Amino acid sequence: PELLYDICSVLVAAGVLLIGRVFYAKLAGYDVDDQLTERDNPAVGIALFGFLAGLLCVLGALLSTDLVTDLEEAQAAHLTWDLIEFVVYSFIAIALLKTAGWINDRFILKGFENRKELVQDRSKLRITRGRDHLTDSR
Repeated sequence: PELLYDICSVLVAAGVLLIGRVFYAKLAGYDVDDQLTERDNPAVGIALFGFLAGLLCVLGALLSTDLVTDLEEAQAAHLTWDLIEFVVYSFIAIALLKTAGWINDRFILKGFENRKELVQDRSKLRITRGRDHLTDSR
């Protein structure tokens, strides 16, 4: 059951990263795919990387906790419950990262229009956005 649990955990983590990326794109206020592929905008890429790296830090912390203490004696119900807890905490982490980004945009970097800085100007604000997502995850 330990190998099965590890495989399921990695697959769930990959799914959460994919969902986090889609969630980021939906709430960005601009077409992230177009900015990354057609316009080759590195500012959007760095901001997205910061968000996903922050989420990866949270997922790594969740995966490193021992929710089931003895996998040999664990039943399938316990392992399933642990994976459900993992998914729930992952979605909470996605919501908190986006909330922290919103707070940062409104109160800390209120002199900037972040969408304009990322999409039109391609400015160095991208480094700040990426860094903020990483630090918000800790």
